Amino acid sequence: MKRAITSFAIGALGLGLALSVRAEAPVELKLATGAPAGSPWAKQLDRLAADVAAETGNSVKLNIFYSSQLGTENDVLAQVMRGRIDMTATTSGSVALQVPEAILPGLYHYYDNAAQRNCILDKHLLQPFAKAVAPKGMHMLGWLEVGTGQFSGKKPFANPADIKGLKVGVTTNKAIDLFFQTYGAIPIATPIPEAASNISTGLIDVYPTVAAFYVPSGLNKVAPVWSIVNYTWQPSVLLVSQRVWGKLTPAQRAGIERGVAKTPAAQLRAEIAAAEAALIEKHKAGGGTVVETTPELQAAWKKPMPAYYQALIKDLGPNAQKFFAAMEAGKKACEGS
Repeated sequence: MKRAITSFAIGALGLGLALSVRAEAPVELKLATGAPAGSPWAKQLDRLAADVAAETGNSVKLNIFYSSQLGTENDVLAQVMRGRIDMTATTSGSVALQVPEAILPGLYHYYDNAAQRNCILDKHLLQPFAKAVAPKGMHMLGWLEVGTGQFSGKKPFANPADIKGLKVGVTTNKAIDLFFQTYGAIPIATPIPEAASNISTGLIDVYPTVAAFYVPSGLNKVAPVWSIVNYTWQPSVLLVSQRVWGKLTPAQRAGIERGVAKTPAAQLRAEIAAAEAALIEKHKAGGGTVVETTPELQAAWKKPMPAYYQALIKDLGPNAQKFFAAMEAGKKACEGS
């Protein structure tokens, strides 16, 4: 009897230890992104993973899947909404397929400068954006950054008249199609991997993109003229499935939030801007051409925008109208930034 009791006690102790170890095992969250490994965006996400691990006492681990390993942005977003993928770092444009007003934080030719844009996004749009995605089953953790949108091609496009009648490669949606049609250009649906070949073969004349894609992808070799028009300051966003978020402990949720907050959004944007500048210098050093717009040409780009905003927001619906009103209020409040 004593031996049986002793064996039972030892077995129970072993089981208890095993359960304890299992209970203390970190929660592993899959974070899907289209960002290529080794890119400026990837480096920021790697740091985020380290910060989350530190702030949660290693109770939460982010497993990051780069280069669209788990699917396209649109496919991943649908899986996050259902809780089948835990998290995503994605462009606000992709979110707009589910939440139309999500296109507005990257509204074309809307911001006057980086400081004003930071002020509007961080002080006036963070809560409206989080509120907009919540009914779709997503919890917003914070802003990330894509970069500033410019035009690439075989000739300069610094003047709005330069793109009239030309074919522009886009990830087609109402906002971008209407934008280029406003200047008399022809938007052509162009998958990102096909941009270089489509420029080479003349299927498109212009490809709008960001420097962090333009140079590393080699697109700059077939479209060697980089026209700086700052047509968009494009944010991305860090989202977690509400189903997943609700299963975490309060301490884990607080730790994740602290990990996100360790690198403010303004710093993320500054890092991407610095990376963009370095890449364009590399482009110039390799014989590429960089063309900048004058203040007069910037004014020409912005001239048709009020009518464009009105038409777009009417098309996007009442929620977009409320969201745009928050942007306008933010712009007024951020005057002088």
